[in-house]
Amino acid sequence: MRIAISVLAILLSSAIAEARHFHMPIIISVPSGGHVPNNVKTTLSGKQIKVAFWRELNPDCTAIGDLVVKLSKTPEHGRAHASKGKDFPGYHSTNIRAACNKRRVSGTLVHYASKRGFIGTDRFTVEVFSSSGGHQTKSYTINVK
Repeated sequence: MRIAISVLAILLSSAIAEARHFHMPIIISVPSGGHVPNNVKTTLSGKQIKVAFWRELNPDCTAIGDLVVKLSKTPEHGRAHASKGKDFPGYHSTNIRAACNKRRVSGTLVHYASKRGFIGTDRFTVEVFSSSGGHQTKSYTINVK
C-alpha cells in the first residue's frame, strides 16, 4: 500500500509541475462517483463545440508567448481544429492569474464537430508546445448524441 501511495505522490507532483509550467489550473480528475473529467465532452451530432482553450499568461493577463497546438491524432468521425482566438481562461480562484478570468485573453481554441448523423464516441489528441519549451499531450473523448 505504501508503495502505491508513493508512486501516486510522485505521479501527482509531476502532473502539478507540468500544469504550473503551462500556467493552467491544477485539475485532478477522478472519474468515479459520476465526476466527468475535463477531457470528456458531450455534443449533438453535427454541432461544433469548444473543447479546450489553451493559454500561457503572465499574472497581468498578457500572453507570455505563442503556444503551438497541433492535432497529433485526428478524430475518426468528425473534425477537430485549433485556431487563435480569445476566451475567458478559467483559473482557480487561488491562482495568481484568477483576475484574468474577468476578461477574454488571447490563446488557442480547440473545436470539434462530428460528421452529420454520427452518433457514438469519437476521440482525438492534441500536442501543446509552450514558448518556454514545455510540451504536453492531451487526449479528448467526445460523446456524440
